[in-house]
Amino acid sequence: MEIISVTDPLEVAHSQRIMSYFQRAEQVAAALSEVITPGEGTDLANDDARCPHHDVAGYAYNQLMVATSCIESMKRMMVQESEDSIMLTASAFGAYALVRNSIDSAATAL
Repeated sequence: MEIISVTDPLEVAHSQRIMSYFQRAEQVAAALSEVITPGEGTDLANDDARCPHHDVAGYAYNQLMVATSCIESMKRMMVQESEDSIMLTASAFGAYALVRNSIDSAATAL
């Protein structure tokens, strides 16, 4: 496969924006690991108390983990890094399905 350097500034800017979205998803996933248990007196803790047979906070956490995992999977599918370059490739259907599932899971958690 021949690799063609990108010189279009707009395409470079969009590629950089995509990479920044991937970085933000990693930050969100890392922050989630610190909030598995809701704080005492929070709305989410109160929801857990009102519904003892269903772990509302755990369900919300798991849905957010699904959302961030979909974005991580999309990054692994699209980004190939080497010492001197980063190559982005996208399959329209694969990326679409992962983004759709990520949004659906995040919305379910909210």
